[in-house]
Amino acid sequence: MFHSVHRNASVPEGLYTSEMPLNDTLVHDADISRWLLSDEVTGVEVRVPRRSSRGGELRDPVFVLLHMASGALVDVEISVNITYGYDIRGEISCEAGVAALPNRPATVISDSSGIRQAIPEDWRERFIEAYDQEFREWIVDASKGTAGGPSTWDGYAATLVADAALRAVTSGGLEPVNMTPKPKLYAPPTAMAAE
Repeated sequence: MFHSVHRNASVPEGLYTSEMPLNDTLVHDADISRWLLSDEVTGVEVRVPRRSSRGGELRDPVFVLLHMASGALVDVEISVNITYGYDIRGEISCEAGVAALPNRPATVISDSSGIRQAIPEDWRERFIEAYDQEFREWIVDASKGTAGGPSTWDGYAATLVADAALRAVTSGGLEPVNMTPKPKLYAPPTAMAAE
């Protein structure tokens, strides 16, 4: 199982709609789930608990369950008005252990007020180092005539998951994710060379 949490302190009132947790935020969790588990999402369920008093009519929070082709399950909590900061968590529960994302920044303060750790205000503080590393690797790869990272296929898959989630929030049931067969263009280079 993969447990994923995506929490924002707040979102712009009037600009952020009830669809956006599913078609703007969930796509990141769907993408990382596919990559982390080497698996495809085959179905999506969405549950909407009691609304946050801070979000007005906004559907917030939402709980999403992604059904993977292998039978693995991914639960995603999305809360966009949680006030205390930008909090991203991930934990994989496996057969013989657990792997979890570390909190960022990693500095822990211990003093007479207790033990605490700062919570980032937004995505930049949490992910800027990762984005910079991704750009550096892309530049090196591009200079060699190749470029790694997410593909158009990955974007297509995440979009289908978001579409299924939007249907699921309305239907209240499990909505299928129906992908077309993956084109040979996206096969690993060694597999393409063998053909």
